[in-house]
Amino acid sequence: LTNITGTVTCSGVGVEGVVVSDGYVVTTTDAEGKYAFYSEKKNGYVFISLPSGYEIYENYKTTTGEKIFTRFWQALTNTAAKSETHNFKLKVKNNDTHYMLIGADTHISTATSQTQFYNFFMSAIRKESANAGTTPLYSTLLGDLTCNYHWYRYNFLPLSFYGLMESNNYPIKLFPIMGNHDHDSNADDGLNSDFGSTAVYRQVFGPSYYSYNLGQIHYVVLDDTYFLNTHVAGKTYTYATGEQDYNNYIDDYQLEWLKKDLQYVDKNTPLIIEAHIPIWQINHTTFLARENLTNGGANSTTLLCNILKDFKTVHIVTGHTHYNYHVFPAAYPNIHENNIAAVCAVWWNTEPLSGRHNCSD
Repeated sequence: LTNITGTVTCSGVGVEGVVVSDGYVVTTTDAEGKYAFYSEKKNGYVFISLPSGYEIYENYKTTTGEKIFTRFWQALTNTAAKSETHNFKLKVKNNDTHYMLIGADTHISTATSQTQFYNFFMSAIRKESANAGTTPLYSTLLGDLTCNYHWYRYNFLPLSFYGLMESNNYPIKLFPIMGNHDHDSNADDGLNSDFGSTAVYRQVFGPSYYSYNLGQIHYVVLDDTYFLNTHVAGKTYTYATGEQDYNNYIDDYQLEWLKKDLQYVDKNTPLIIEAHIPIWQINHTTFLARENLTNGGANSTTLLCNILKDFKTVHIVTGHTHYNYHVFPAAYPNIHENNIAAVCAVWWNTEPLSGRHNCSD
């Protein structure tokens, strides 16, 4: 029984072995580039793990936004009871040697933040793009693209961020990541609060967790914010319906998906795990690594790292703290985490006061 089918092709020829998923089921294309599986369609999309040596095909109909935010996913349009077909077209791209430019925490909302984003960040991005020359250049932003405090106050939602990047002709392909401030602050609390709060983001940017391959590297994006948005009885909220609180946590659905995704990856392949909230923190008394994803139930730092422990080289890159630090967890000698400071520095606030764009690091 299948209800999602399709092909992955390049120049009209099927591409074998491409990983396809709905965020729960994971399968691969056959020798003719065909895939088929049954999906409950909970996430509302199907996506491919971009194979090494390829990019998504573009033509004159491809919008500027779709060129920036690589459309490796397609929205599902029917209920689980109905079948649908989704085809993906690739183009050959030699990216064995490539650059990956990584930033975090843009926190765009107000007109002032948008102006500084253009003056500081976009100017730097354009220089990096020019300096890359003919070497393929890609980028990722490690969450908090927007600021949910201000979604409804300033009418700046994920679609606004998409439009901002499009109108500014962001010159690099971007792989977005979801942060705690990219969750909908008007979502109901309760058992479905986390899933419900990701709906707006998923409709604009697609999967909140996914993987892709560039050259010899397998990249994995995770959403490690478990959004609660607790409603306190009798409390009045402005531009929100709850506390916008959350746990540092990777849910079981993602971990199960990751196990399935990684079964198609050789253990010698370098992994880069990208997320918003740090997987590991530093104990500032002992200066030793400590687990950071420990709320909301089981210790998902340990669960995640146990999935990764057999891979030769694992780099984790995270944001959220607006600091820079490195972590080398003793129990996992193959893992090295880099937590990086924010694009917005201290929420775009320091430059008007000091003339400098300063993080809290």
